[in-house]
Amino acid sequence: MEQRSGQPIWYVDAAAVAGCAIATVLAYAVVVAPLLRKQAVVAAEYQQLADQRKEASRLCNSLLALRSRTGVLEGQSAQNRISLYSTDQMNGRLAELTGLLDRCAIKVDTLKAGTPISGPVCDVVPIRVLGRGGYRQYRTFLRDLHQNLRDIRAVGFDLMADPGQSGTGGPFRLDLFWYAAKRPAS
Repeated sequence: MEQRSGQPIWYVDAAAVAGCAIATVLAYAVVVAPLLRKQAVVAAEYQQLADQRKEASRLCNSLLALRSRTGVLEGQSAQNRISLYSTDQMNGRLAELTGLLDRCAIKVDTLKAGTPISGPVCDVVPIRVLGRGGYRQYRTFLRDLHQNLRDIRAVGFDLMADPGQSGTGGPFRLDLFWYAAKRPAS
């Protein structure tokens, strides 16, 4: 190093190095570090956006599957709709029920309809049938009831057998509900 007037100039070099170091630290602190933080935030937001897009795609596919299933169920529902009769037509429905019991070779001792019970969607008329019949006739009756009188459902039954009379069948009690059209409020 050169000396001027007898003093080394190393302190000038040291001051320059220190100035560069301070400028570098300030540049890093003011410019680079905020850019790196922003880049990390942007990368995290891109990842979050990608995750949300995947979730949106999954939900969209799920929605399409549910809409398809809803369409199928609405079609099945339209096929299975039951027209409910008014309780004013009770005698006709009871006559149809009696005819079905006769076709199934079930002897009816008593067939009695109870008082209609008003429900939120329809009225329910309890029906009790007492009679005699065999298990096979009774099974046939329940199958035909489900197929032909879809607004009448069996809700309880008792079958009794007499071992001494195997061919004639025994007494039974059958509780039915007839679902009738709701009466308009008076």
